Amino acid sequence: MVTGANPRMDKPIGGLNGASGSSRWPFNVTSRASQRYLLIVIIAIAALVVVLYHTHDRGLSGIPTYLPKTKWGSAGKGSKSKSSGRCMPIFNPEIDAPPAADVKALWNFWLGLKDLFDDNAPAEKIEHPSPEATGDMPMKEKLHTLVQMGEGSAITSRKSHSEVVSNLPDYLTDTFTGRGVVMLAGGKYSEYAATSLNILRLVGSSLPVEVWVGDESEELDGWCDELAQQRMACRRLSDYVDMKHFEHPYQWKIFTILFSGFEDVLFLDADAFPLVDPEPIFDSEVYLKNGAIIWPDYWGNTESSWTPFITRNESRATELPEGKSAESGQLFWNKKMHWKLSTVIMPLLLATYYNYHGPHFYYSLLNSGWAGWGDKDTFSTALRALSHPFHFSPHGIGTIFLTQTATGIGMLRADPRSTTVDTPAFLHANWIKWGARHMLCAGCTELFPSLDGGPPRDDQDKPLPFMSHLEEPLSGEDHVRRLSYALRYSERIIKPDGLWEWDPELLIWRAMEWVACRSRAWGDDQMCAQARVHMRRTFGVGFQVVADGKGEGEDGVLGMPEDILTGSNVCVVEPPPQEEFWRRMKEKKGIRE
Repeated sequence: MVTGANPRMDKPIGGLNGASGSSRWPFNVTSRASQRYLLIVIIAIAALVVVLYHTHDRGLSGIPTYLPKTKWGSAGKGSKSKSSGRCMPIFNPEIDAPPAADVKALWNFWLGLKDLFDDNAPAEKIEHPSPEATGDMPMKEKLHTLVQMGEGSAITSRKSHSEVVSNLPDYLTDTFTGRGVVMLAGGKYSEYAATSLNILRLVGSSLPVEVWVGDESEELDGWCDELAQQRMACRRLSDYVDMKHFEHPYQWKIFTILFSGFEDVLFLDADAFPLVDPEPIFDSEVYLKNGAIIWPDYWGNTESSWTPFITRNESRATELPEGKSAESGQLFWNKKMHWKLSTVIMPLLLATYYNYHGPHFYYSLLNSGWAGWGDKDTFSTALRALSHPFHFSPHGIGTIFLTQTATGIGMLRADPRSTTVDTPAFLHANWIKWGARHMLCAGCTELFPSLDGGPPRDDQDKPLPFMSHLEEPLSGEDHVRRLSYALRYSERIIKPDGLWEWDPELLIWRAMEWVACRSRAWGDDQMCAQARVHMRRTFGVGFQVVADGKGEGEDGVLGMPEDILTGSNVCVVEPPPQEEFWRRMKEKKGIRE
């Protein structure tokens, strides 16, 4: 382990009464006036120390630059260490990239499915109710007013639904095989995906991965090539389906699962990632028995009173159903179990029908247009409609908070292998997205200015420049100010909690450091320096230059040499609490000390 001065623990200032020899004071320290004067001096010295610390190596703007003024900074000089073994690579070169499913066969399959869906569209369009209409959690008396639909339209929509169920095609044999991760990225979400994919490998998973984007306009130059080098596959939805069929990106998720070459799928949103190796879950009893694992959302089930009538051939509901709505940031799905075999109908194709007609009907029908409007409830609704088994996690959501605030920034999803012990297995980020550029980049420009409705605009409707969390002013809203302050002054972002075997925030920073420092598609020297100094100051992480796969260089603390500060050929030396975890990961990857 690298040892060295902690940049936050300066040598104590000599005590007022602790100096050797006699103490001579120009005033009587026992008098009240002198005591007040002494207190003022102490407060002034303390304030000066704080100012000096927070302005160390910072520009006039207050944003850290952290570039060393000399080869070795005073805090890091003389701090030397040799690596105890080979550096652990994030990506295992022995993992095979997944082959693509038959693109032509799936294209033709979809065209036939689309005709079935078009011929059996819902009777009318339901527009997304405005936020003012939905407001608070809908109560029983509001239920019938949120989604306006006549009985005649409901009957026609139920007939169309039944016609679709009766004519869904058979399972595509010899098309899907194996198990793997499917992640929907594209545009700015690719940046978050880059972090999440690194975390997947850092926790020891060797599952093959397909990363999906909408079309070529959503790709960052060079990133798909980088994914190929990491034995991951880059897929475009536009190769399988005409994107003009979709009105909203919420519709894309189901199609990435449908067109994926895997038979057993772990779907992850770009801002969701595992905290444990997820592969053993595929072999667990809960998955083998049910073939689908879904987690609940924060909110209760707010489906329209017409939902059971249309999708389950039941009577119209008179009150809100019990239980929670679903959340689809992560889900497990066995295609073969939930396809059409004999008299068993495939919920995945039915969920595809819901999403195809989602923006103007099913998204509002399934949650009354309230919070979470989109694809998230289509999966569980399709399973219930066809009486298919699935595991709906009984565990609640563990919320992680922004340090020193009550602002929730992520959802912990429990390991489904236990119904009694609430052990986190996934983290789905919400307000804070863990992307290196959006966290750390100073003076960057927007990579995808035409996507997601374009950049935010000011009061004169002029596009605002890209601004990372690091650059956000300290005069903004409390949670924005708190995050920017933590990044500028090397503090934790996640409020500490004792739920994990290891620190999830350090795991995230390890992944972002790789993106900032080692990725040819995403990397940047300024981001790299920012990430490494933050990790050193906040977590005590060390860095060493690599020679022949081993750490050979000195480790700087504050004034790191430039080859460590921004170099790509650098080892990460974990702090003591993490050493056992990383040792186990090295052994799993076959890297011996």
